[in-house]
Amino acid sequence: MKGQISVETFLAVGALLLFFVIVSLAANNQNVQSTVIDDRLQEENSCQRIAKIAAALFSTDGDARITTHSNHDVQFLDNLVLTSNTFCNSTAKLIDSNASKGTIELFKDDSGVVVRNA
Repeated sequence: MKGQISVETFLAVGALLLFFVIVSLAANNQNVQSTVIDDRLQEENSCQRIAKIAAALFSTDGDARITTHSNHDVQFLDNLVLTSNTFCNSTAKLIDSNASKGTIELFKDDSGVVVRNA
């Protein structure tokens, strides 16, 4: 009979649509995971960069200061540089202090290196 579609055709089309939906969801999930990993790596790199800046300041003679930018809140605690989701060690003597994300200033005085908002 013309114009009639069998049940098998509906099932086949439905199965194909379901397959495409599952593949799309899996690809989207993979993209989200990749973005999270990229964000974490950027934050770890930022933490390491700030720790290196603090070490360079600490090794200079006299008072010194450097202004830089951070996409994350920064906290100095003991010899650790802490950001929102990660931390790293610093060879500098860090004074307990913190700064909100944005333009930050690291400065060295006689007691060690401090971080604050610029």
